[in-house]
Amino acid sequence: MNNKKLPPLVPSNSLLFGSAKEFLNAPLNFITECQNKYGNTFRVKAGPKSIFIFSEPREIKSLFTLNDEVMVKERGPRIVLGETVLTSEGETWKRQRKYAQTYFTRDNINSLIPDMEKIIVKQLKDYSGKVDLHAFSVKIMYSLVIKVIYGMDEIKLLPDLSPLVDEMIDFVRSRPAQLIKWPLWLPLKSHKKFHKIKKQLFDHINEIIVESKKQNKTSFMSFMEKDPLATPEELVNEALTFFVASFETTANCLFWSLYLLSRNENIKNEIYKEASNSNLIIKTLKDLSNYKSINNVIKESMRLYPPAWFRSRLCAKDTQVGDYFVPKGTTVWASIYLVQRNKEFWTEPAVFKPNRFLDKNINRFAFIPFGGGKNTCIGKGMANLELAIILKELFKKIDITPVENKEVSVKAGITLAPKEKYYVNFSAREE
Repeated sequence: MNNKKLPPLVPSNSLLFGSAKEFLNAPLNFITECQNKYGNTFRVKAGPKSIFIFSEPREIKSLFTLNDEVMVKERGPRIVLGETVLTSEGETWKRQRKYAQTYFTRDNINSLIPDMEKIIVKQLKDYSGKVDLHAFSVKIMYSLVIKVIYGMDEIKLLPDLSPLVDEMIDFVRSRPAQLIKWPLWLPLKSHKKFHKIKKQLFDHINEIIVESKKQNKTSFMSFMEKDPLATPEELVNEALTFFVASFETTANCLFWSLYLLSRNENIKNEIYKEASNSNLIIKTLKDLSNYKSINNVIKESMRLYPPAWFRSRLCAKDTQVGDYFVPKGTTVWASIYLVQRNKEFWTEPAVFKPNRFLDKNINRFAFIPFGGGKNTCIGKGMANLELAIILKELFKKIDITPVENKEVSVKAGITLAPKEKYYVNFSAREE
C-alpha cells in the first residue's frame, strides 16, 4: 500500500493511558468535540492501543462491506455473550444466522401482530396520571420480548436485568484501556465482581428458558433449538444476546420517541391524527408504510439516539479505508452517533424534525441505526413493528405531557439510555 496516511491523532495528557479517561467518562461529548476539532475521521489513544473513529458515510460503507478476513469482530463482547450470532465469525456465524433468520421471516412476524396488539392494549390500561416514562417503556417492551423471543404470554417480572447488563458492558469497555489485561481467572476484586454479575445474568436467562419450555410454544428460542450443533451453553448465550438486542435497545428507542413527542406539540398532534384514522390498520409489516408520521418519528428518534451508537471491528490485515491507511491490529469504530448528527449530511442535525425523512435522497450510510452490510440487525422489521404499534395504540386514546419541561441527558452504555428519570402525565384523550 503506497498511501500510509493516518487520521489525525487527538492529543492527550497521559503517555500511558492516552485519552482513555475522557473516552470512558463522557464518550459522546468527547467524540463530538474531537469531530468538531479534527474532522470526520480521527484516532484516539486509549491505553496501549489506538482507536480509529470514522463518521463519514463513504468510509462507513467501506467498513461495513470489507470481508471478514480484513475486519473481524472484537473479542470483548464474547466475554459477556460467548459465541452468538452477534459475536461469532465464519461458519459458526453462518450457522447461527441461518437458524435465526428462519424465525424473522415476514410471515412469522405478521402472525405475531394480533398478540402484540393484545399485550400493548392490556399494558396501557395500567397507566394513568404521573408516569415514569423509562419504567413504562421498559415494562411494555419486556412483555413484548417475552412473547416474541420466548413465546410466553405471562411471566412473573424478573429483577431488572438492565443494571447487570450495563455493569458487564462497562467492564468490557474498560479492558482496552488497561495496560495489562490480567486473565479473568485471577482472583482480582474486579474479576470477582464480573463473575458474580455474569452468574446472576445467566441464572435469570436460564429461568426464562426453563419457563418457556414448560409452556411449549413457538418462539425464537424454539427455532434456535432446532440447530443440531447448538450446545446448551450456546442457546443460553443466544437467549441473552437477543434479550439485550430486542429489549434494551427497543425500550430506549420507545423512551426517546415519547420523550421527544412530549416536548413537541405540533408533531405530537400529527401522530394523534394518524393513530386515530380508522382507515389505517396494521395487519402486516407492509401496512407500516401507511403510517408515515409514526414511521418518521421512529426514524428521527433513532437518528438522534441510535440504539447501537457505534460498531467496533478489529483490523486483521493492513488495509485502506477511504483516504486513510489502517494498520493491522487497529480497533476501528463506525460512529453511528456522529454520522447521524453530522451537519454535512443533515440540516439542523440536533433538532427533532421527523419530516426530514420525507426526502428520499438521504445518504444510505448517513442513517444506519441498524448497522449495514451482512451484519445488519436481523430484528429490524420486528423492532419497527413493535414501536409503531405502541405509538398507534397509545396515541389513539392517551395524551402525554411532561410533568416538568426539562432536558434529559444521555448515558452511553450498551445503548443510549436516559441518565435521569423523566415523568409525564398520561391523560385520556378527548374524543
